[in-house]
Amino acid sequence: MRVFHHSAIASGLFAATLLAGCASGPVPKVAANVVTPGMPNLQTALNNAILRTDQAVDQLDGEPVMTLASARLPEALPGELEQRIRWNYEGNLGPAVHALGRLINYHVVIHHPKGVAPVLVSVHADQIPVSTVIRTLGIEAGSRATVTVIPAEQTIDVRYPRPDAVAAASGKP
Repeated sequence: MRVFHHSAIASGLFAATLLAGCASGPVPKVAANVVTPGMPNLQTALNNAILRTDQAVDQLDGEPVMTLASARLPEALPGELEQRIRWNYEGNLGPAVHALGRLINYHVVIHHPKGVAPVLVSVHADQIPVSTVIRTLGIEAGSRATVTVIPAEQTIDVRYPRPDAVAAASGKP
């Protein structure tokens, strides 16, 4: 016959009491449409975010692609800008624009202040209009340079922002 000690029995009863407290029943479900004061309903917040995103996309849909890119092309393009080319280039923006300018007999003007980092671009065009290649260069340059085509002067103008203007825009001294 086994003898139990009172401390072992007491410990067992204490553990059973603790576990019984955890099994008090299921947690009540809260309906999804209940709004807690001071806390937005998650579904409502998600719906509002989707609505704002849809409105922003609708605004962009109304914009012509060339105003979204940093390459500025005229609405009516002369034949040399519609010429389809096969051209691959990886490197600095300036030499890329010079090469395109030579290809279509355009003068290239580059405004590159001292201290501005070069802009690296990569274009792989296969029977693509020159205007699309120029637009692609402008998109790749982003805010680091602006590429503008002036057909009346047969010129491609590339402007890099001044280092102090870039620092001011980024909030750095």
